[in-house]
Amino acid sequence: MATDWISNLPDDVLGKILSLVPTKLAASTAVLSKRWRNLLPLALLDSLDFDDSMLIYPDRDDGEEEEATIRERRRHLFSDFVDKTLALLSNSARIKRFSLNCEDEDDESRVNRWIRTALERGCLDLNLALETDLPIDSEFFTSKALVKLSISRGFYTGDSLPCGGVLFPALKTLSLVSTCV
Repeated sequence: MATDWISNLPDDVLGKILSLVPTKLAASTAVLSKRWRNLLPLALLDSLDFDDSMLIYPDRDDGEEEEATIRERRRHLFSDFVDKTLALLSNSARIKRFSLNCEDEDDESRVNRWIRTALERGCLDLNLALETDLPIDSEFFTSKALVKLSISRGFYTGDSLPCGGVLFPALKTLSLVSTCV
């Protein structure tokens, strides 16, 4: 019988390994064994990578659905996955890297809540990409912790920037691609 060397590693090492893969794949490791089931909710994952192209969407067997119905169902499944994953994190969990790449999300308050959660947990590296146009809350432009910020496609600053201006004292890398201010 083969030895399972990976499952014998300490929790913090397994958590680091899981933080290197997209969040959907990390969450699916819970089916590997009982030992892996509780790793995701622990404060071991310091990198969350949400990409709706990584989700598998079940198709109906009774014929073709309209494109709008399929897109709505995909958006709903993705949004629920992000909500549930963020809810699983303990209150003391720190998020070092948060990446959000989605095609169909159009719920402004929900997306801003996800970003707020990452920033409140000390996010150092924030990567945002969206296919639909959504405004980012102006409060996000005053993060004292962010070291790397990448905003592309779909996000814009909304009506205005913060009254005190943009403040990123720790920022070392800024990438703006196809964005509107």
